[in-house]
Amino acid sequence: MNQRGAVVTFYSYKGGVGRTLAVANIGSILADSVRPSGGRVLLVDFDLEAPGLNVFFAEGIPPAQRNGPGVVEYFGGLANRFASAPARYAEVLENRPAIDTLLSLDSFIQADVLPGLDLMPSNPGGSEYRRRVAEFDWSMFWLKYPAAIHAFRESLERRYRFVLIDSRTGYGDVSGLCSAILPEKLVIVVSLNRQNLEGAIDIARRSVRFREKSDDIRPLAIYPLAGRVDTESEVKEHENWLRQFEEAFEVCFREIYGDPECRLENYFDNYFIPYSRYYSYGEKLVRLHEESSRPGSIRRAYEDFSRLLARSEYPWQPESEWPPEQRVLPITAHAQVIPPTPRQE
Repeated sequence: MNQRGAVVTFYSYKGGVGRTLAVANIGSILADSVRPSGGRVLLVDFDLEAPGLNVFFAEGIPPAQRNGPGVVEYFGGLANRFASAPARYAEVLENRPAIDTLLSLDSFIQADVLPGLDLMPSNPGGSEYRRRVAEFDWSMFWLKYPAAIHAFRESLERRYRFVLIDSRTGYGDVSGLCSAILPEKLVIVVSLNRQNLEGAIDIARRSVRFREKSDDIRPLAIYPLAGRVDTESEVKEHENWLRQFEEAFEVCFREIYGDPECRLENYFDNYFIPYSRYYSYGEKLVRLHEESSRPGSIRRAYEDFSRLLARSEYPWQPESEWPPEQRVLPITAHAQVIPPTPRQE
């Protein structure tokens, strides 16, 4: 595949917002959309202290492989090879594709957990995993071997049409790696409250500023995504908080992107994940539990956001200005964009 794939991180400042649920569902939707053209999608579980993506796809992973190696073991293997033979890192520094021959990714990826969908897991299968997570120094690895991080990303981009990363919450070396270094699109999943708003705005600013100061020429597009929004009760509160997030992100985006025309009203009105009591129990994929895509359903919300994420360059970009399709077969468009809600003066 000659076309470079897209790396997208899903981050949340706080837990309990439906981030991992969104990664699993959006990943399965994108895999369905690219599979007819021979594309594939990879999910990467970087929520190392509380991993869980593998649970959504347990039926697609053979029992003997359910505690197989993943993210921590891959980077631990790289660190060991570089430490024992510094010339190996020099080779990666000079020629990043060399990382594929140094340590093959195949041993660390569960293939076809669903058709067209692969998973690079983090499997907390005992004390050895916990010890490896506690002992691995991500900050030191980045400082000593930055080319290895970029080579890892580029290797995934060569293999996959989309790579979705499930990041840990809050601030830290791993969340910084996932939010500022690896992706070209950063989805910040939030609940509609003050803690999430302030944390999301801060991480958006930090991530874009880091990218601008780095030698990575890729732009970083931020997509705020409200999760578990109750659309059936407390409608005024729901609308009030959506407007607060809209206004705060418009100010933020005008500052970090320098676009005075940035408008997010249609975006926040149309792209959020509604709360569903049914999906609060267990780990479920909507395409396996809902036969049809109904207006207002959680399945429709995931499908609409997947289409936006696959096609647009920034969240405020109108559909008429989306670039010609290159990476993904278009996910079926649904209802027309909801007209803006009249504001209360």
